[in-house]
Amino acid sequence: MKALISVFGPEVMLKQEVDLDRPSVPLKELIRSLAKRGEGKWDRVIREDHTPAEAYQILVNGRNIKSMQGMETEIHAGDEIVFTVLLSGG
Repeated sequence: MKALISVFGPEVMLKQEVDLDRPSVPLKELIRSLAKRGEGKWDRVIREDHTPAEAYQILVNGRNIKSMQGMETEIHAGDEIVFTVLLSGG
């Protein structure tokens, strides 16, 4: 089963599919796995404690994880996880 990960940020753009080894996995486990096998490409997006880097927000299927279960949000096959820097202005 696969989930799609996308990153949109300053000087960072990435899109990749990841295999889930179970029917669902908590977001924090998925992030930990990405950081371990990412060989440095996640350094700008994920901190050493496996939380999003400053200014990044995480969306799962278009919803901010802050309105869900945060890092405990369950990720399922077919889900789209987006790391993005939200901008506002006038």
